[in-house]
Amino acid sequence: MAEDLGSSGSKGSVSHHDRETNTTIGSTITGSVNERKLLMKVDLRTLPILTIIYVLAFLDSPTLTKGVRNFGGLVTVRFLLGIVEAGIFPGCFYLMGMWYMTSEAQKRFSFFFNASSFAGAFGGLLASAIGLMDGMRGYHAWRWIFILEGCLTCVVSILAYFVVADFPEHARWLNDDERDFIVSRLMANQGSSGVEKKITVQSFLDAFRDWRMIPGALMYFGPTVSAYGLAYFIPSIVRTYGYKPIQAQLHSVVPWAAAVVFAMAMAFASDTIQKRSPFILVGLCFALIGNVVLLTVHTNKEAEFASLVLYTMGVICVLPIIAQPGKWGSATSQG
Repeated sequence: MAEDLGSSGSKGSVSHHDRETNTTIGSTITGSVNERKLLMKVDLRTLPILTIIYVLAFLDSPTLTKGVRNFGGLVTVRFLLGIVEAGIFPGCFYLMGMWYMTSEAQKRFSFFFNASSFAGAFGGLLASAIGLMDGMRGYHAWRWIFILEGCLTCVVSILAYFVVADFPEHARWLNDDERDFIVSRLMANQGSSGVEKKITVQSFLDAFRDWRMIPGALMYFGPTVSAYGLAYFIPSIVRTYGYKPIQAQLHSVVPWAAAVVFAMAMAFASDTIQKRSPFILVGLCFALIGNVVLLTVHTNKEAEFASLVLYTMGVICVLPIIAQPGKWGSATSQG
């Protein structure tokens, strides 16, 4: 099995490989580098701006479609949003994967991904607040949604061009010792980043020849569909429990807040023991239990709401773990 997944028996687990990585780094880097401070420096330079970009992308989707008046307009808006948003999530994940070893990456990926949960929690509240601006300066509320969120997104996009970190090999905000340290530890942990190689049509097609792409994509597809369904319809679902509009909006925050706490706890535990699949199974079990209760219980409002929270926790927990880039075979399949 280990050979089929592209990892040799000599590597054992990820944690053993990281010990080899640390030994290699210690023998090859002679500069004085404080690893903890350097990682904090990398975190502050990469995570905030990428998180803001993703939050805005996720926040715009549900709120912008609220101004659509018919099905044709909805399809058109979603199609255009899909085009411009398609590369944001995988691009951010890929860039982050070029900065962190597998042993320290999961909690950072989960933090980045769970920013969308905050967006999901407060997107409805933001839309409701903007709805109160209906008629202001002669504009309907849906126009204010486009104006305010559109302007914010444009400003951040310009800022991102100058702020988003490049690959470690090209990062000007690192000194020579820091750059050599980052590149060496990643080389020992993941291999060459291939930053010098150009992306061609052939290299794009070669990615689909890796059989691990298919089960990985299928694993990610199901929870993603559920996550987007929750993002769009949690307020509507909560209203069916008999809550008034304001109460429904407030109760809609609870599943997302619980999901963030649970997902981050699973991410820290996953990095600690260097296992991925057990936490995927735990999350899927939470989602399954919540879904079963939602499908079978229809007369108990408290039980239905609790099962919705459980379902959201499970779905949001597993997505960043499944999606973690880098050594998929060793990080997810083995552990």
